Amino acid sequence: KLSLEAQSGQEANSFPLRIGFDPTVLKAVEVTEGEFLKQSNLQSIFSSSIDPAGGQISAELSSAGAVGATGKGSLVTVTFEVIAAKPQAQITLLGTAPAGAGGKALPYAPPAPHTINLVP
Repeated sequence: KLSLEAQSGQEANSFPLRIGFDPTVLKAVEVTEGEFLKQSNLQSIFSSSIDPAGGQISAELSSAGAVGATGKGSLVTVTFEVIAAKPQAQITLLGTAPAGAGGKALPYAPPAPHTINLVP
């Protein structure tokens, strides 16, 4: 399992995410919503899809109301299955555009690709 974390000092209302992985080595099994947008009992909307052949995951997270979340927490957790014997694989945040109230773009620093050690 791998969790993607967020930290924001400004109210964040939405996070569209695209995550890439090597489909010859990993199989994405499940994508679950994290707790970031559920802080302070906020209602959230979550959807995700997995493109197993293309090695991409798309997820959309948004606040159901006008109020967003601040602080730190996980956005999504992805469960992977190792399907090939290789020592390592990379998982990459291919894109996101976090937004605050009224769709105002929020600054973000994309993380470096995450390298994991594999055990088939």
